[in-house]
Amino acid sequence: AQLQRPTLTVDETDFGALAFTSDLRSLPFTKEYVSPQQAFSNGGLVSVTHGLGQVPKLVVGELVCVGAENGWQVGDIQMLSLSPDNDDSSVVVGFATRKDTTHLYARCGFNGAYGVNINTGSTAGSVSSANWRLVLRAFA
Repeated sequence: AQLQRPTLTVDETDFGALAFTSDLRSLPFTKEYVSPQQAFSNGGLVSVTHGLGQVPKLVVGELVCVGAENGWQVGDIQMLSLSPDNDDSSVVVGFATRKDTTHLYARCGFNGAYGVNINTGSTAGSVSSANWRLVLRAFA
């Protein structure tokens, strides 16, 4: 039986089936970089040297829980979308990222990172940066 993937639909636009980190084994990546846990602040820039020797083909992010919040426990990992969200009231949350041949850059929105309450599925809004650390993974 073929695995059924959840799909993504936004504003009635069907973006199709989701991909998962486990799918990376079948893609043509030969190098991987995993950053140490990085502290971040609202509006702040995280910059890490990846050492891959080329511009990464893919960058993914994780938030590692270091202080229990929104049902998450210390050590839990929340996968992170590396695209910011700006609502109509000028609230900017999430991370915008940039990559080059030597570095990965992640700028946190000035209203902070955001997440989901793991117990209820409701939005957690802006999470406390004191309770989370950013990990960037790059593949080339």
